[in-house]
Amino acid sequence: MLVFLCAVLLIVGLFFVVKPKYTVKGATYYCFCPYVTKTQTEAQTQAEEVRIKCGAGYVFEDGETYYVIASAYLNKDVAQKIASKNGGTVYEISLPTLSFYDKNQADEQSVAYTRIFGYASSLIMLSQDFDNARESVDSVLLEINRYEIAIKTEAHPIFSALTPKISGNCVVALKYYACDLIFSAYKYFRE
Repeated sequence: MLVFLCAVLLIVGLFFVVKPKYTVKGATYYCFCPYVTKTQTEAQTQAEEVRIKCGAGYVFEDGETYYVIASAYLNKDVAQKIASKNGGTVYEISLPTLSFYDKNQADEQSVAYTRIFGYASSLIMLSQDFDNARESVDSVLLEINRYEIAIKTEAHPIFSALTPKISGNCVVALKYYACDLIFSAYKYFRE
């Protein structure tokens, strides 16, 4: 009986050691930060200045440092070129790689990451196209409206944490939404 019990425990133990691990890799984004400061009050003041100049004006706190983000990019070289031209720095942010033993959980999070990347990519590319005079205000307004409707219907809890509607300059809203999505996802999945 003791031998049988040891054999069962060994098999169960091997199952947990050998069981496959599923991973979901997050995307990396590059954010142009014209201002970096140590105080929240200064960051909020600088964020307003950035919004006046049609930037996102999104404030991200990392430890004791506040990053005022004007725009996000999918390509590091593009972000660095913008930072060099305008003065500032590039903040690189990656959604964490998630690990699961349950394939269904991994699949669910993979779908969420794919949706986040799709929305963020679309907002970022539209922002760049507008900045380079390849998109009109009307097309930006249309896409913002589609985004606002789409995030209301998403099932994943990350989408309910997003800023639901921004009034005012549509270009600021476009850039803010991209940053809000990226950094909200980062905070949500990091925990």
